[in-house]
Amino acid sequence: MSVNPLQGIPRCDHTKLRRSQRAFRMTVTLLLVLTAAWWFSESYLRYDHSETQYRMALTLQRAQARPILRTVVERESKEKDTPSALYLEALAEVEEAEKLLPAYARAYQSNPKSESLLINYGCHLYEMGQYGEARERFREAGINPPRNLLPRYLESAALLASSEGKEERSNALALIARANASGDPLLVPEPLWHDSLPRHGKGYLHKYYMTADRIFETIHNSALLFCAALDREATQENAAELNSHLEKIEAMSMRLLGMNKGDSPPALRQLEHALQIQLAVHQQRGRLADNFGLPAEPEYAERSQKLLNLLKELDQFNASGDALAQKYARRLLIPFVLILESVVLFTLFYFALLLLRRFLKPCTHLPFLPVTGTGKKLLFTGFTALFLLLLLMPALYSTNREYVWEYPMQLLGEILCVGLLLFFGIYYPLSTLRAFLKDARRHELQEAWVEQKRLQLSIFSCLALRYAGFLLGGLIICVCLWLNFTRIFYSAYPFQSALLPSGLEADIGALVNSIKDQLKNF
Repeated sequence: MSVNPLQGIPRCDHTKLRRSQRAFRMTVTLLLVLTAAWWFSESYLRYDHSETQYRMALTLQRAQARPILRTVVERESKEKDTPSALYLEALAEVEEAEKLLPAYARAYQSNPKSESLLINYGCHLYEMGQYGEARERFREAGINPPRNLLPRYLESAALLASSEGKEERSNALALIARANASGDPLLVPEPLWHDSLPRHGKGYLHKYYMTADRIFETIHNSALLFCAALDREATQENAAELNSHLEKIEAMSMRLLGMNKGDSPPALRQLEHALQIQLAVHQQRGRLADNFGLPAEPEYAERSQKLLNLLKELDQFNASGDALAQKYARRLLIPFVLILESVVLFTLFYFALLLLRRFLKPCTHLPFLPVTGTGKKLLFTGFTALFLLLLLMPALYSTNREYVWEYPMQLLGEILCVGLLLFFGIYYPLSTLRAFLKDARRHELQEAWVEQKRLQLSIFSCLALRYAGFLLGGLIICVCLWLNFTRIFYSAYPFQSALLPSGLEADIGALVNSIKDQLKNF
């Protein structure tokens, strides 16, 4: 190579270099535009306006989703005679307390055969004290397919709460006995969710747990009412009969655990309510035995202690729930912190070299050294490692295992994929410059390099600035590919935290399995 582009062998190919730069910039721009276009088209163009807003509202908090769904229902009411039942039910779920029942009534009129709508509507009617209407909704849910134990248990709960008379209590116990004797599965209705959204994220699971909590709290409250009624009416003569009633309630609580084949996977609150019902039954038996001199059963006392231990374990987990949620939320932020730090470092590096380049005021006749194959390999290897690290993080952080190397891994990725790239941003131009000087002619060295050090710095800054540009462009390519591949593998973008598993779900699943294993030994 020659310092002077007009003489010396070989000469610098400016035309090819310019073409390569334009091609790289076009590649970065094209990938950036394609990534933004994919996200925008899926978020706003894939469905019509109402469906897009409905889909968006499902992932938001109640207060945020409420005005959006109100707008959807109002628009659909103007365009059609009756809005979609899904939109009406979604609005009813997030409506304010005074408007909740009218919203559910409107959704019920639109779709009177939806089991999930009937069960949720009945639970809200029960909460408002309208037990007769709640019982009708639960009865209708039990008539519609598929066969399910849950509506019958809920119907008996509404019947128990509607009156304190013995006849209603006997009818409710008969409903419970028939449900216990049937072989139907226990199916918890799934919450409203869009088919295009993943069901393994914390947003969907939170809705599922809230639905299960509302349903099983209804049954739990009625079981407590039943035990309180037994306390008032218990006598020496009917103690044995009341004990047989408690056996039916206990059998119901065992079915509520959802441990039979075909049952829905039990939620944490479902297990908690079922265990509390069992504990209330055993405590009631203990009071009957103490008050009327019935023979004490050591087995019941032992089971009560085991139930207390399990409930204590659940209480400890619930107490640490906020801390765990914050911990897993920080995990999801690690890739974004790494990207932000990389952007800041690469940008500072680029502008520092740009200032150096402006300060030196390079001459136009200086050679324009291209990035060699070694530099391209370094960039490709570094950004490939960074891309794989980013792609692997969601899989690692969606588990509940304690990684002692969690933050060191972030630091290691930053050192290897960012620190080494920055280090080679200094080392690589120097080594390339030495190779260029070695091939330059001696008289050119004396005229251009030995006596004028500024020219050496100018050529070095030119090569380093081009390398820094490749760093920023390569980072954009890496982040765009990470966003697209995460969307393909997890059906959600990394910034959609409500749709991604965080690790808390795995903790809950492990606790549920542990409790189920302990209950098998009862």
